[in-house]
Amino acid sequence: MKPEKPSLDSLNGNCEKIKSLHQLFCQLLPEHRVELNMHREYQWHTWMTWRKHEPFTQQDLRAVAIYRRNLIRDNRQFPACLKFHNLIGSPDLFEEDLAIARTHRERRVTDKDRVLESSGRPARVDKPAQLTAPLVNKLMTDLKNAAK
Repeated sequence: MKPEKPSLDSLNGNCEKIKSLHQLFCQLLPEHRVELNMHREYQWHTWMTWRKHEPFTQQDLRAVAIYRRNLIRDNRQFPACLKFHNLIGSPDLFEEDLAIARTHRERRVTDKDRVLESSGRPARVDKPAQLTAPLVNKLMTDLKNAAK
């Protein structure tokens, strides 16, 4: 399913959106920073118009970039999967990875929230974690004093 060839007007109309998306791509993946040229503008346009009913968004780009970074971290994917051509230039693969990323994110959050709720704990903890060193030192001091 390839989108229709874009007209010059539709490319010009999306110019600011394309620049914004490309800037986000470069922020998310600084090691894969590439110049925005005419060929990449066309790839962005194709990416943006791949799905007529629900176009890809900046949040989708973030989700797939994070998902693919996690695959790389777990040695299940090579770093080349984050190259511009592999991420943006292949919107069909992007769409598949987005579906998987959403499923993983929804499942992870849902399971965590369900467990926390069933145990009567809040889903979010607002107070910062405590350092353990002062607690351990106090415990050691109390044990030494009790042993005397």
